[in-house]
Amino acid sequence: MGVNLDAKTIALIGVGASVGANCFPCLEQKVTEALKAGATVEEIAQAVQLGEEAKIQPNQGIKALAEMLLQNAQSLLNRGSAGGCG
Repeated sequence: MGVNLDAKTIALIGVGASVGANCFPCLEQKVTEALKAGATVEEIAQAVQLGEEAKIQPNQGIKALAEMLLQNAQSLLNRGSAGGCG
């Protein structure tokens, strides 16, 4: 790629990604790395906010699917199992 990001930027990206992934141990590690790399509390808070914003659309999508499934509960029963993840 040819671009080398500094340690602070990498750690802040990691903070946002950790929040987006809901990874508790990752977040603790990345916040510590960001602080050690010179990030301010305000910069880390902004990275946290960006991670939260990245989750908004998927959360809205799954909520809409759940509402649709509940509205069509009887047809789901008539149809039988659609597979799933477990």
